[in-house]
Amino acid sequence: MALIPFLIAGNVRKGPLQDYTEYNYTYAVADGSLSADLFLSSGVQLATSQTVTFYNNTTKETITATTDANGDYQIDIANFITAVDEGNIIRISTSTVDPTAKSDAANPDRNHLRYQDSAKADRNLLSDRRANEHTEQYPLPVELQNNYLGEQNPSWSATYSGGLIATETVVIKGVSYRKSYTWTAGSLTDETRWVRI
Repeated sequence: MALIPFLIAGNVRKGPLQDYTEYNYTYAVADGSLSADLFLSSGVQLATSQTVTFYNNTTKETITATTDANGDYQIDIANFITAVDEGNIIRISTSTVDPTAKSDAANPDRNHLRYQDSAKADRNLLSDRRANEHTEQYPLPVELQNNYLGEQNPSWSATYSGGLIATETVVIKGVSYRKSYTWTAGSLTDETRWVRI
């Protein structure tokens, strides 16, 4: 039982895209405290005023903290109404708890509202004419033109040295591009980018 203070503290950083993150920690008195930094969208920018939710998977109880001007948060898990027992799993998340799904602890997709509702990372999402955002469930439609490569009249050639490919050359619409390969003892050690020649 958590009768003594047990601080969880960390820093939250955000990146250019909307995101969420979560971290599961198994409570152990012997740890004394926990440092947990959270990163949204590979972020480097400080996430100020970001809500961080702490969810006890055993009791279904939550407490929250808000990051300060430096992106830092701190919480004492002794603040849970029900005492935290050794081995309880505490989920640290930038998502908001979904009160309609707390009873479904076995399904992590139903325990928290996902990033579309809760993360304060910068938004940069494409949307259609009706303002519906393109997501994994509603992907951006892509249509390839029929016979597109055929219209470009591409050609490809290669040179070899010692049985290993040395260069590749591609000509598309009369423009040549070359990629070179370097081999040492039969192992590829370097390859260049495609370069216009």
